[in-house]
Amino acid sequence: MKIENRVGDWIETYTGKKLYPLDPRTEEICIKDIAHALSLMTRFNGHGRYFYSVAQHSLNVMFAAESDGHSKDIQLKCLLHDASEAYIADIVSPAKRFMPEYKKIEEQLQNTIWKTFGIEVTEEDEEIIKFYDLAMLGLEAKTMMYCKNWDITNTYLIELNEKQPLEIINLKQEDMEVIESRFLSAFNYLMLR
Repeated sequence: MKIENRVGDWIETYTGKKLYPLDPRTEEICIKDIAHALSLMTRFNGHGRYFYSVAQHSLNVMFAAESDGHSKDIQLKCLLHDASEAYIADIVSPAKRFMPEYKKIEEQLQNTIWKTFGIEVTEEDEEIIKFYDLAMLGLEAKTMMYCKNWDITNTYLIELNEKQPLEIINLKQEDMEVIESRFLSAFNYLMLR
């Protein structure tokens, strides 16, 4: 019997895989696990006015990029930009800034996810993803949060509003199974890029 020498301990995923967050391997990554977990995780650490998942956020980031005429490749990267959260959750930004080790783990896991699906992300891609991610954050905060002090994202949101109509964005509360299905459908379609 072969004993693997792995770093850290493992988690069991929705599909029954063992994933080692500190030592991830491509064979442990599964889009069904990502879609399922992200459809159950809330934005704003659960502090929004209603349930709104990370998967729905990711779909909206993808839709915004699509509406702006970006390629399927960029749309796929937008859809998967928070995929690591399916395995290690997320830490609110004010705390994450002071957790460099967590950020390294998150980056290593996200890079393994990119590799699993044959995706290469350039610095230019990262800037595009960041634009739509922060624009969506502004729109989500404006819609779902009681606090209106989201000045940092307003610049992105204003620019996004100037580029495209925001009717394509779905900020309504949706059933997690519906969002999970939409996420998987979008992924399968975009993988044909």
